[in-house]
Amino acid sequence: MHCMRLSLFILTLSFCALPAISHAADHSCIPPLTYRLAFVDQRFAVSAESVTQALKDASGAWSAAGTPVTQGNSTDAIAISLLYDERHPARQALRTIEGVISTNSATYEFRRSALDARTAAHKANSALVATASAMLETIVTFHNMAVDSWNARGGATPEKAAELNATSALLQGVTETLNRISDTLNREAASINMAVADTNQLARTLNQAVTTYNTIGAEQGTGFIEGTYRRMGIDKKIEVYAFADSKDLTRILAHEFGHALGLEHVASPTALMYEKNSATDYFPTTDDLSALTALCVTS
Repeated sequence: MHCMRLSLFILTLSFCALPAISHAADHSCIPPLTYRLAFVDQRFAVSAESVTQALKDASGAWSAAGTPVTQGNSTDAIAISLLYDERHPARQALRTIEGVISTNSATYEFRRSALDARTAAHKANSALVATASAMLETIVTFHNMAVDSWNARGGATPEKAAELNATSALLQGVTETLNRISDTLNREAASINMAVADTNQLARTLNQAVTTYNTIGAEQGTGFIEGTYRRMGIDKKIEVYAFADSKDLTRILAHEFGHALGLEHVASPTALMYEKNSATDYFPTTDDLSALTALCVTS
């Protein structure tokens, strides 16, 4: 009796939590910034209140770090614009696929763990039945030899016949029990194989989602493509082209505020100022603050 063992591999996403800022550092050497909301493309389908809150949260994250970023209408205020293009639906598609991969990966891991346990139990039970069947076969062989021996002598005494018949009935009962257990194990094997097929299909779905995610990601490039900070003379602009949700918008704005403060990209993938939008929060990390402090040291 054989059962199929599951051996599958699937790419999973890994998310890392960022440490919160416990206190504001002194970065008074960096001039404060002001910003104003200049334009929001209606195709983003986002309310002015949501954008205003995202700006408040993004600027507040830097202000809490000791670098004031506030709303204002001065001539040197940074003009914030949300400009819709093909990057926005692509970013939303990526976020949707991330959710599918995360959810289905958890389901896949749970199913695979359950299948491993069921397969191990089935293998152990099958081995026990095989051992019991072999022992029973040996006992039946010797019992039949005894019956044949008595029959060759013209039959057993009434007492011996009763004993042999009782043993035959007992062995028949054990045989029927083992047959019922074997039938149960066969049904379990069929059920496991069906579960394996379902889990394999889930794995294929996950692999396809990963392929689609990687394809869209490759088409969008490898840099921080969701927004830019530009300065031309006294004109300063932050333009946002794509975001998955309000938290993502806040993180993008905070990243661009960092550039406006004078920061370049930092090396840590978990940092707000990393070259890709891979952070999971909009607060500056230790790496970001170190880069901010370095600006004061070198200024």
